[in-house]
Amino acid sequence: MRAPALPRVAPAALLLAGLLAFALGLAACGHPAAPQTPSPLATPEGDLPPVWVQKEVAWQSLAYGDAHPEECSWTVTRPSRLAFLVPYLKSYAGRPDGAVYLAVLRGQFQLQGTHGPGAVRLYLVLWKRDRFSLAHGLVPGRITAKQFPRMLSYRPAMPVSTSVWIHAYGEGGPAPGGIYPSRRAQVSVYAGTKVAGTPLSTVRTDADGFLLLDLKPGTYTFIMTGKPYTATTATVRAGSPPLAVAVVLQMF
Repeated sequence: MRAPALPRVAPAALLLAGLLAFALGLAACGHPAAPQTPSPLATPEGDLPPVWVQKEVAWQSLAYGDAHPEECSWTVTRPSRLAFLVPYLKSYAGRPDGAVYLAVLRGQFQLQGTHGPGAVRLYLVLWKRDRFSLAHGLVPGRITAKQFPRMLSYRPAMPVSTSVWIHAYGEGGPAPGGIYPSRRAQVSVYAGTKVAGTPLSTVRTDADGFLLLDLKPGTYTFIMTGKPYTATTATVRAGSPPLAVAVVLQMF
């Protein structure tokens, strides 16, 4: 019994499919697909503020000891609305012109170099116009959530596949004081505890004053290049969360 004849279009379709597969095989030969590179920052979830605010929030959370904060609530408001925070602000030396971002993180925070009970809320006040930090600190327990303006919220994301997260900035200066990001500044990295000899590398911060580095476990010293800035020494440990390192110029 003879097999039924295939429709005329089928052989042509099979031939085209075979040629396509052959062509794809030739294209792939000797040219393996590039491996996916993980993003320096994981993807946050929720109602997001601008990227520079997200960076400041995440870095400050790391600096205060929480690599996995539960939530960040934020809003844009006027400085006068934050009068209840004034006794606890660290560098809010004057009222800036225009609006500010207020961000309040929920997590487990600790002042650097201290032990014992910490706090479950961390606040940041950021100047919207000039994009820098005016104040940050732990929220005292006697301040209730009802005192804050109505806010949006999101879950912050931390850097991945990195060991050191540098924030280069100047601190102090004329009112309103605060932290002035050192944008696109050169930072030299030295092995050990001193600025001596040839640096391991010289790298540059981004447009917001931040820089991600992947360093092997050990002790390193970081300093902005070209001027007698203050050096910062930090120790990278295997298996630890990214290390928040501040490279600071004190301005008086």
